[in-house]
Amino acid sequence: MSGNFRPGQGGYDFFNQSQEVMTQTVYQPPLMSSTYDPDGLQELLAQDEIDWDDESVRELLPLVMIAADAGPQWGDMTNEDRNLWVKDNADVLAHAGYDVVGPIVDRGADSAIGEYYDQTRTQGTEGGDNEINWDYYSKDPMWILAFANLGIDATDGLTDDNRDDLFKAYQGIYETNKAIMNDQYRMPWDAELPGKWKPVEMETDYETPFEIPGIVKELPGPSMSPNLQAVKDRSGSDMEGQFKALQANTPNQTGFVQKIPETSTAASEVEGDTVNPYEHIDISNLQFQDKYVMKTAGELGLDNADLAKRWAVVAGVGNLNSTSDINTIKNKYKRLDGKLPRTSI
Repeated sequence: MSGNFRPGQGGYDFFNQSQEVMTQTVYQPPLMSSTYDPDGLQELLAQDEIDWDDESVRELLPLVMIAADAGPQWGDMTNEDRNLWVKDNADVLAHAGYDVVGPIVDRGADSAIGEYYDQTRTQGTEGGDNEINWDYYSKDPMWILAFANLGIDATDGLTDDNRDDLFKAYQGIYETNKAIMNDQYRMPWDAELPGKWKPVEMETDYETPFEIPGIVKELPGPSMSPNLQAVKDRSGSDMEGQFKALQANTPNQTGFVQKIPETSTAASEVEGDTVNPYEHIDISNLQFQDKYVMKTAGELGLDNADLAKRWAVVAGVGNLNSTSDINTIKNKYKRLDGKLPRTSI
């Protein structure tokens, strides 16, 4: 069996001896912009050299694009429209890591798929009806500075009339960063170095407008005279010694320990006076965002973030930072009837 790649068809065609054709799609057109490199500068800086006089460079610039008709938000769509969109974009969703094959797929207003749709609906796609996202260039501080170097105040708004200016801004940012990366701004080693710095006392005519009180020296502490000490010894009083011994043998306080209310779900899981029956569930390696931890605790009815983190570990979530992670934890919570394992997992 031999295989030939056919450009533009998004796949490989395999031919056997009977000339039967089997096509397998191995490539999906990516979004023109992403959350990591939306303006394409990382892609440009990865190139050693760019011929800015070449007209093809202008045509192939990785600009920030926006769909001319982005469509409604996920929360404003009907269930029928949502199902149709999921069906039409099943390959893209699968490539992004979403399971759309199962019998039950959450497509609610707050679902993970809905969140993905809202994040990508305004991003231009290859071959679509797209236009330059001038709003991005007029609000990003780096691009505002780049246009300011051209004598343009980008905060006043940019339009398609600024296409040539945008090209020059790309060129300016690229050449400036490349110059720094290539040490072109470093002082030559054989240059004359400045002389040694010598501290010089400051001269000022400032006068304090008020009087500053002097610092009173500490007075010596009270002491007993020899005669008074002898009277104390004859009286047999040893309260000072008893106090010092009691002070030395008194342990330190335990400090503040948060108590779990008896009416809480978590309290019903704690038996006797056990401080933490789930210490065996290690959360030291869990990565998380606080807002998703608190949201998990709220949806599971937990009273503290520590239990929410332990449920994340039990559910196999290593990085709690999305709604889909919370759904995974909730499914595990239901399967275990809301009871954390008492033994090591």
